[in-house]
Order: sequence, then C-alpha cells, then structure tokens
Amino acid sequence: MDPAEILSRCKLLIDSDRFHDLRRSVEEQDLNSIFRFVNNNDFDDIRKAMVEQNLHSVFRLLGSDNETYTPVDHQKFEDIRKTVTEKNLHSLFRLFGDENEDFRKLVLDNNHYALIRCLREFTESRLIDVFDMIHKNPQMDSDCMSRSQIRCKQWLVQQVKKHQLDLGTVFLCAGWYGILATMIFESGINVDKIRNFDIDDSCRTIAEKINHPWVIDDWKYKHCTQDIYDINYDTHVYYVKRGNGTECELTDSPDTIINTSCEHIENFDKWYESIPKGKLIILQTNNYFEIKEHVNCVKNIDEFIEQTPMSKRLFQGSLDTPKYTRFMTFGYK
Repeated sequence: MDPAEILSRCKLLIDSDRFHDLRRSVEEQDLNSIFRFVNNNDFDDIRKAMVEQNLHSVFRLLGSDNETYTPVDHQKFEDIRKTVTEKNLHSLFRLFGDENEDFRKLVLDNNHYALIRCLREFTESRLIDVFDMIHKNPQMDSDCMSRSQIRCKQWLVQQVKKHQLDLGTVFLCAGWYGILATMIFESGINVDKIRNFDIDDSCRTIAEKINHPWVIDDWKYKHCTQDIYDINYDTHVYYVKRGNGTECELTDSPDTIINTSCEHIENFDKWYESIPKGKLIILQTNNYFEIKEHVNCVKNIDEFIEQTPMSKRLFQGSLDTPKYTRFMTFGYK
C-alpha cells in the first residue's frame, strides 16, 4: 500500500487542515500545501518567489535587497535558481533544511517510514500501527483497513457512544484482527474487557500486537482461536495463549455480543438462537451477494430485523458504501 493510499484511508481517521495539507503535498505535490505544512515564516520569501514570482523576494533571497550586498554560496544560489525558475522540489527541500527531512522523504521518495512518523504528529492511535504492520507483513489482508471497513466500524462506535451504552464484558465474534476492539478502547466507550473469538489462528498474533496496550493491561483484551458456534454465551470456559506460548484457561460471562460479520455466518438462525435472552447484541451484515463467502447477506434492513428478533431494539440503520450497503442493528435479545 503506497503512502497516497494510506493517506486517503487516514482521511477517515484524522480531520484537520494540516493533515489535508500533508495529503495534498503527497498526492498532488501542491506548492501552497507544502509551504503551509512546513509552516515557517523564514521561508515566506521562497514561497513568494516560487509561487507568486515576486521579484523583491527573489532579490532578498539572493542577498541583494539591501545596501550591503551579501552574496550567497554557489549551491544555495543554484537551489534558489532551480526553485524559482524550474519549481524544482529537490532544491526547495534543500532550502528547507534537515528539520523537514521526514516530510522530504515522504513527498519526494514516497518513504513509508517517513509517512508513519509524519502521521504520529496527528494521532497516537494504534490504527496507524496497523498500516505499518500491513507494510511489513505482505500476508496480512490490507482490506482490514479499507475505507469501507473503517467507515462501518466508526459507524458502530459512534452509535454506541450516542446511546451511552456500557458494554461490560464483550465477546467479539469473528473479530478478525481485532481492529474494532482497538476503536472501542480508544473511543472512551465504557467497556471492561474484550474477548475476540476467530476461527483463523493466523489472526491471533496480529490482533494481540495491534491491541498490545490492552493485552498488557491485565488482559483487558485477549484473543481466542475458536469457532463462534462452540461458545457458551452464558458462561464460557475457553483457552488462550500467554506471551510465552503456554495455554491458560479463562471463564467469562459476556454482557455484550458483537458480530459485524453476520454475512459470513452459515446457519445464522442456529447461531442466533444460542445467545441467551437479555444479552446486549450488536450486529452488522450487508447486501454484497457477489462474494462467495457471503452466505448470509440480506436485501435490506427489514430483512435483517426479521432475522434478529429482540425484546428491546435500540437501533437499526443502513450505511451506503461504494460496493454495498451495510446494515446494523443493536439492542437486547
């Protein structure tokens, strides 16, 4: 995933004028955005000379706009000349100096690690680390941080916050890399702990790395490789792995059950019946029938509501994405 694509996805995570200047600097090499991002009045003459072709600024750069002429060295003169006459960005960044080195590497070289360091100016979210993990691990599915995946999970978090729900102990079913868990922890939603169950064991190491701050915080997050059909949603005894690889038995009774992958669940009615009455359940599915693995899609929100009877439904809604519509409902079974 190249830096421009990461920045495009980060638009959903970061909203500030300065971030948009960073994105335009990379995607378009827009001069005004580059100067705004550098944000140094000492370079105002360079900007005026380069962008506005201001002759007074040119002379000041050359040291000849005062009574005592101070010649510039040959390299600086060449950089000024190339910057003004050719709009040469390599020369411009030499004039900017070493303090903007990461920005230079990002704009001119598409350097991934410079991008991650630049993004750290805007957020300490663990989600930035996910982009870095995808870069380092080509076997990791980059779709986990697609625009649609981010939007659908943000939608869930926003609605849960809006309803001021206390999630208590969460069983996250088919939770993949645990990115929703990260979003919940970072959102300030009331939650005691999250247990992520996924049948694919390759997800475990990645998920616990993404959620490392909560793994080491008395196991507020823990991942378990298990089929969600084998879970006792009243009181569940299950096994997780410690950091040294040994197994440990845990017992938990969930207050909240979240499944954002209902379109993947075969025999959905059977799974849904296994959830005890009174549990808070948060569910998502879609109408993306074209995917072979999507064995439980629905045509509309009404069909999803019929599929998920609740004693007290708190929310139902739809979210359009470029390829499909995501449906969500939550309440007490």
